[in-house]
Amino acid sequence: MKEKRNRDITKRYFTKFGLGNFKGFRDVQEIEIAPITLIFGQNSGGKTSLLQSILSLSQSFSEIGEGKFLLSGSKVDAGTFETVLNNESKNQEIIIESKAPLRFEPYPDIAKKSFFINSFHPIKNSTIRFYIKSEKDYSHNNISKIEIIFSDYLDGNKLIFNKTDINISKRNDYEYRRGSFYFDEQPIIGASYKLDLESYKSMKNITEKCYEHISNSIKSMINEKKNSNWYNKKLKTYNVSFGPRLFDGKRFDYFDPRLINLIRYAAISSGAILIEDIKSRDRSRNFFQIKELTSFQTNNESQRVLQILKESAEKMFEASLEIYK
Repeated sequence: MKEKRNRDITKRYFTKFGLGNFKGFRDVQEIEIAPITLIFGQNSGGKTSLLQSILSLSQSFSEIGEGKFLLSGSKVDAGTFETVLNNESKNQEIIIESKAPLRFEPYPDIAKKSFFINSFHPIKNSTIRFYIKSEKDYSHNNISKIEIIFSDYLDGNKLIFNKTDINISKRNDYEYRRGSFYFDEQPIIGASYKLDLESYKSMKNITEKCYEHISNSIKSMINEKKNSNWYNKKLKTYNVSFGPRLFDGKRFDYFDPRLINLIRYAAISSGAILIEDIKSRDRSRNFFQIKELTSFQTNNESQRVLQILKESAEKMFEASLEIYK
């Protein structure tokens, strides 16, 4: 119960918060935030503005899916867009960014018997930046653009989503509304965000770097197998964890098949293979089992087949990147 309580607490605060063009803050400035954060500064130094921006984001959570941002609401009245926008701003938009703490390392019982590969950590723990503009015809403000910014080995990559207005007139079009369901046939105007064309280059680069990171991690795991708890000498298998945050509802049934294929290709390129099916019991405990390709090598013919398998997996991965063109 104690571990579960700690897990819940980590979902209630940001680890990083930033803002720009917000009152006295012109350029984007970032601060690290802990569960208890003390803010000191001289009068008119921006303490109140910082708190107002955080509360504005907090009261906008339920509206973000609709493309709205509330400067005035149930938690704070920060003012109108015109009074909040920095006086020296050349861009007519407010910038708010945040990063939430997501537990990504394996739980203690899993960590003891699995090799942790953190290749997806910078993807799940990315920074989200909102660009907010004034909506002249309505009382709310509109999120015109969303950026997802990556760090660690993916540093320098970001994805940009631009807002597009869509007309929803049929019930079976609900998927455009991020999970909102409708029970009538009346046209509904909603907000949708489309990936910027230049971001496809970043998507391709992220996929390639992730593939390389997984492959190198598996190679390191194989080299470190002696005296480890995650290597079964009898079965010649490795237990590998990618972190519980990679799953929806902690069930592998919902695991994205595209990520599974990425792991499969990366494993084969590093001389290993996933040996269990998707409904394996071990997978319900949040780890995979991997086996070296050399374990299946019994003669020259099998060696040739394994070499073909490795080359084919590499070609299939390269072919999968064509989608980004």
